[in-house]
Amino acid sequence: MLTKELLTPYSLGHLGLVGAYIQEAGIIEKIDSRLPQASSTSGHLTHGQVVALMILNVLGDTTRPLYMAHNFFEAKDVAAMLGIEFQSAWLNDDVIDRTMDDLYNYGLTRLLSQISSDILQDLGCKAESVGVDSISFHYQGSGQKSTDDGCQEEGETDAYCFEPHKISVICGSKPDADPELDQIMEQMVIDKATGIPLFMELENGTSGDRKASGRMEQVFKNFRKQSGDGYAYLSGDPALYSEENIVSMEEAGIRFITRVAPCKSKSTKKFIEDHRDDELEPIDDVNQGKIYKVEDCGVQQIWLLVQSNATKKRSFFIVATNDLQREWQPQELLSLCQSHDNVERGFRFLKFPDFRADPVFVSQSERVQTMFVLMSLGLAVFSALDWKLRHAMKERKVKLKNQVG
Repeated sequence: MLTKELLTPYSLGHLGLVGAYIQEAGIIEKIDSRLPQASSTSGHLTHGQVVALMILNVLGDTTRPLYMAHNFFEAKDVAAMLGIEFQSAWLNDDVIDRTMDDLYNYGLTRLLSQISSDILQDLGCKAESVGVDSISFHYQGSGQKSTDDGCQEEGETDAYCFEPHKISVICGSKPDADPELDQIMEQMVIDKATGIPLFMELENGTSGDRKASGRMEQVFKNFRKQSGDGYAYLSGDPALYSEENIVSMEEAGIRFITRVAPCKSKSTKKFIEDHRDDELEPIDDVNQGKIYKVEDCGVQQIWLLVQSNATKKRSFFIVATNDLQREWQPQELLSLCQSHDNVERGFRFLKFPDFRADPVFVSQSERVQTMFVLMSLGLAVFSALDWKLRHAMKERKVKLKNQVG
């Protein structure tokens, strides 16, 4: 007979879903196939199991800084969540540090890209349109500081290579904090349809304030080299559309899809003013539009003029691409542009105060960089699980009530 004394209560919360997806996606096996050695001399935990535990910690510990996971799993049923044998004493600092060091030596960008590509393939999705953006993190370690931003100049070695590299932690401007805070910049390529991070590069603290468009193009080119997919589109918000960016991307052979603000230039204003309403055809329930071939900034482009009736006052905007070979349909072009919210949501996820990923507490450059990959893997799992849930609800026509009911 079971008594109260024989029962041990555990609170899984949302981590039950996270653990189930980690098992379903085979995250542990994917990492162990690349880093097969055990994470400790006693062999209790493999590298894949340690990474899975750290992902649970990333997505579940909202009250303490990331990496302080010593007591986090004492009240968690890890066997139920991950299907592995586990004792909290096995996950000590030495085990975590050894896994982080081996991840770093394997190649952090390469590991993230491989695991994320596997996840995307398992979902039956393809990275057709990606967004590139940067994010800054507050650094609270005691590493070396520098007053130089260490930005790469033209002709220097690309940072995407698989070999480990050092980053400098420096004082620089940050919109939401003290300008003298030590910080690190992360450039990330995110699949716009699912929000899964596919590629990342770390940069020195103030590099996010200069040469933004040039770095975005270089990061995108590095992503294409590593992914081997030359048909992904670089997509962004209206800030991406400028004469300098358009000409540069065209010369580099980069296919772009971006929204163009109506007041961006005289040419866009005139284009909208000269259109005829009777030419526009329904795209969806709230939008009408038509595709045109135009030349702007000296580059031949496809423009989709969209009239939105989402509000009482109708508004216009333009979706532009330099891919002239594809037989575009208005709905197709609009959908590839509209999914930028997934990119922004990914960055909000990493910067959300309760997530506690914003402060970085480890001091060694190698460990700092590895922490970013662990956070990015957590975002990949979160985004994939979110996509699966939303997709399943849509198929079954299930809706969740909001606070209003």
